[in-house]
Amino acid sequence: MDSTALRSSRFDSQAKTGKSTRLGWYKGYKLHLVTSTDLVPLALEFKTANVYDSNCEQLVKRLYSYDIFILLRDAAYDSIKLFKIYDEISINLITDINLRKAKSYSSIKNEYRINNLLYLQSLIGEKIYKK
Repeated sequence: MDSTALRSSRFDSQAKTGKSTRLGWYKGYKLHLVTSTDLVPLALEFKTANVYDSNCEQLVKRLYSYDIFILLRDAAYDSIKLFKIYDEISINLITDINLRKAKSYSSIKNEYRINNLLYLQSLIGEKIYKK
């Protein structure tokens, strides 16, 4: 799962300004897309560009009907509320660590984030996340 920046025309009154790592500041929308490993779309959601990536709870809840074991996401989705939601629907969330929320790996206190870090540092976790 990841989001993609979608720029809009300057005349689009509903578009908002947001920041993308690829585009920098832009006016438009974001497409959040969940696909299977063979790139079959499972769920998608459009948000305005000013909405942070981790604010996609409704998209997560649409995944409940699928038999998903692990969901890979980037560090923008390293959120305690998302870890809790995924735990409720029995999906293992694997994200890169967002150090903007912690000074170092040793300062991480939340159980979900600690388990995620330990998994990423394991041999199998490294192999799976690289894909």
